[in-house]
Amino acid sequence: MKLLQRTLIYYLFISIPTFIVGSVAFYYFLQYVIVDQVDESLRQDKYEIINFVNNNKNDVTELYKAISCTYFLKPIDGNINLIDKYSFVHEYDSIEMDLQPYRELKTSILIKEKNYELTMRESFVDSDSLMFSILFFAILLFGLLTIGITLINWRVSKRIWNPFYHVLRVIAVYQPDKNNSFTIDSDNIEEFKILIQAIQKMIKRIDKDFNQQKKFIDHVAHELQTPIAIASTQLEVFMQKVKLSDETAEMVSNIDNTLLRLKNINKALLLLSRIHNDQYLQKKEINIKEVIQEYLQTHLDQISILNLSLDLEKCDDLIIEMNETLAGILIGNLLSNAIKHNYQDGNIKVYTKNKELVIENTGSKLNIETDQLFNIYVKENKTEESLGIGLSIVKEICNTYNFKIEYFNTEHVHQLSVAFLILEKASS
Repeated sequence: MKLLQRTLIYYLFISIPTFIVGSVAFYYFLQYVIVDQVDESLRQDKYEIINFVNNNKNDVTELYKAISCTYFLKPIDGNINLIDKYSFVHEYDSIEMDLQPYRELKTSILIKEKNYELTMRESFVDSDSLMFSILFFAILLFGLLTIGITLINWRVSKRIWNPFYHVLRVIAVYQPDKNNSFTIDSDNIEEFKILIQAIQKMIKRIDKDFNQQKKFIDHVAHELQTPIAIASTQLEVFMQKVKLSDETAEMVSNIDNTLLRLKNINKALLLLSRIHNDQYLQKKEINIKEVIQEYLQTHLDQISILNLSLDLEKCDDLIIEMNETLAGILIGNLLSNAIKHNYQDGNIKVYTKNKELVIENTGSKLNIETDQLFNIYVKENKTEESLGIGLSIVKEICNTYNFKIEYFNTEHVHQLSVAFLILEKASS
């Protein structure tokens, strides 16, 4: 879940209960205000009635013009003074054919030296309708206000957090020593400025360390070429000039194999260094199917020794644009891996689908984690011939051209797929 989404959820979790509680509180407050107004009206009518009685007025019409309630008088035995009592009552309305709410005030009044119970009632229907109308529009207003504030908060938060998301996008595509530009307008937000400065320093340190590592590998690989070549030559001359016993010959053969292995490691390191240094910039249109056929043609002896069956029926033309040398290395390492780590009498299946090349081969279950397969020096098995560099070179070439390489496996079948960037004219 994105940070902005979580922020909005938290905001809604707070605002919605607040909105509900506020609406209920507003309802009771509004009811209190309206009831108080009705009670005040009843008190005013009470004083009008008392004034009418005390002044011995006879024109009741004048009284009904001054009051808005209905009233009833009932004699009280003795000199009992009733305290004003307000309450809600319901009476049947013959017109509406339903019980209607009234606000009632009961009190006592003295008329000609005699006590009467004065009951006054005022309809609460109009006030109730008014209250619900006000409540409806208030809730509507509060709801729109909540939605409006949520949308404004979302837009403002999105704008404020935009530098942060830009930082994430930069980090996601970052590659060491690829001239990564990292200039971001943080809108003078101090926290983002600190974050950006920290990341800029980190990128500079990574690029510096990466360049030093590249130079070290390049220098070491170049420096090793000459002594390895001299040692191989001298060993070959030694084997030709000196008559060796079987035991000594075996030891010399092991030394020769070790030198050959060292030579291959040095060659792979040089290749990685050249790929890092972008020394394979020339591109041309390459038909992957032709590269596959050419490699298999030159390795028929190795395939024949293992008695491997090849299935190329669904391997169609696949045109990509890349360096010709790197294309040969990419396909060569993938097919070499499929041949070298196969069973006797196993099979290899090569096919294309959409924009992908897929190579499947039978073989033993891996002894390493799948996510470590493309790491340098990680071996699929412990044979002396395996350098543990082949697939790391494949991965590096794929990274150079933004190809996507994936590995899948079942119990005895391994599958490597490479998704290429297809030329538009090749796919049209």
